[in-house]
Amino acid sequence: MVFPINFWVDGRRGDGQLDVEVARGFYQDGRMPKDFHRASKPMSAEGIEVILAAHEILPGSDVNGTNTYTFDPSSPSFSTDDCTFYNYFVNNTVVSLYPSPTGVLKDALNRNLDLFHLAAGADCPKVFPYGQD
Repeated sequence: MVFPINFWVDGRRGDGQLDVEVARGFYQDGRMPKDFHRASKPMSAEGIEVILAAHEILPGSDVNGTNTYTFDPSSPSFSTDDCTFYNYFVNNTVVSLYPSPTGVLKDALNRNLDLFHLAAGADCPKVFPYGQD
């Protein structure tokens, strides 16, 4: 949602705005513009609250194949607190995709989950679906 607006802003632009022609180049032609520069500052989900206020995305999934998106009130939304989102993502999404990882995959998952936990905040209890080794 906010990713293309923040990521594809040419770093030479001082106003931080995504140029329509640049956006068309990414989406229609799959190319970076000539002499494109990355953003001049670290980018994040800055501005997401504006988009979510105008276009709320209810949590859910396709339950019976493509185009069967069904609202799931038990899933966290983008407006849910970070800790709830973190716990749900780790315990449901990650564990369902990687139920019994071993070796380098397990190590990589644990490292990435450590980084994801940092984003959830220090007050959020850390989850260890694959142990603490």
